[in-house]
Amino acid sequence: MWTVGLLAAVALLAVGLYLHGHHHFNANSTTSGIAATQTIYHYQTLESYKLVSGSGSMSFDKPAEFKVYGSPKAGDSQVLLIQMSSNRTVPDVGRIAAAAVKFPPASALPNNFGASLTGTDKTKYDQALKDLRDFINGRLPFSYSVSSFSGFQSFSNPGVVANAWQSGFTASSNKNGLPKISGEFITAFGKQAQYYFMVDNVQADWSANQAQWQKVTDSLKIDQ
Repeated sequence: MWTVGLLAAVALLAVGLYLHGHHHFNANSTTSGIAATQTIYHYQTLESYKLVSGSGSMSFDKPAEFKVYGSPKAGDSQVLLIQMSSNRTVPDVGRIAAAAVKFPPASALPNNFGASLTGTDKTKYDQALKDLRDFINGRLPFSYSVSSFSGFQSFSNPGVVANAWQSGFTASSNKNGLPKISGEFITAFGKQAQYYFMVDNVQADWSANQAQWQKVTDSLKIDQ
């Protein structure tokens, strides 16, 4: 029997193996943190982006400043987009990470996973949360890790109508003088895949661009 923990572990293992084989997608390997003082960005223009792979497809709008990181191949199951800074001491200001991982047909995983995230069973909650935390931590800048979640709630928009959950998160660095990062994480189930969608900024930019980030999450669409 496929359990929530086992299926989630298999899904994240697939993503982890991908990162191991495509090391340039792992932001931890190249970034060295974010300067504590910098210009606050105000995003004006959003442009569409679509991830199409053998696992599934998803689309969303993104700020024009966010560019694909590395050299993904056609059909890859995940992508990382980063807003780079012209200041060499500020390697990245924010990230958008998206991934699709197949799960077994006719699986009970969507309902079970949601119950684990929003239910009262602490063991199941901790397991589900660990998998999501690992996904986020693997895409944050070097020295950063998730310090807190705001709490998972059901998520829906015109392009994601069911089996989706979202939470805000905060990440901190273990190095002195670096600012916190704020972001939003969404996981959703489509016809054949579980989707992971993460957006973040250094906190000053996150606060200054709430309206634009809301448009980004509102634009998310998967193959439901």
